[in-house]
Amino acid sequence: VSEQVESNLKLINDVYLNTLAIGIDTFTQAQLNVLYYLALQCPLAGGTPVYRARGMLAGIIDTIYDDTQLCSEAGYNYKKERTPKPQPNIFANTGQQYYLQPNPAKNLVTIRALIDIEGEVQLQLLDYTGKVIQQDVIHFTERKYTMPITNLSTGVYLLRLRTIATNKTFVQKLSIE
Repeated sequence: VSEQVESNLKLINDVYLNTLAIGIDTFTQAQLNVLYYLALQCPLAGGTPVYRARGMLAGIIDTIYDDTQLCSEAGYNYKKERTPKPQPNIFANTGQQYYLQPNPAKNLVTIRALIDIEGEVQLQLLDYTGKVIQQDVIHFTERKYTMPITNLSTGVYLLRLRTIATNKTFVQKLSIE
């Protein structure tokens, strides 16, 4: 078992033992962050905790995972029997569709929306532990928002967007080179 899988097992077991195992069917924000972090990993690298996290999230939010893309980003060759439908992002949620460009990124990342976004959007950038690194309220201009990332260390982050008017949430993995 790799160090990553072992670490993931500790994370998923901690969430499970503090919630579902004792009859609690809601998650704290920190627990949700851990579940998102695990669910957005390549299953070949992250092991069975990836699937367990996805299963726990399935009861909360409708998700689509593109394991081919996730694994490619992690340096793994993931082949499926069937050809997946093209998805603009690795995590689609109730009609709100966004994608990050480029990803991985170096200095700037652009969040592109495939639909019109009106009003304010809460942006949170989280590290792998679920700690909020950056938080802001943003507005999309011509279906895009560009964010400087020069102050961030190399690594993998979760970018969470929440439309304030409709309270819909979108989470996607962002890699910084």
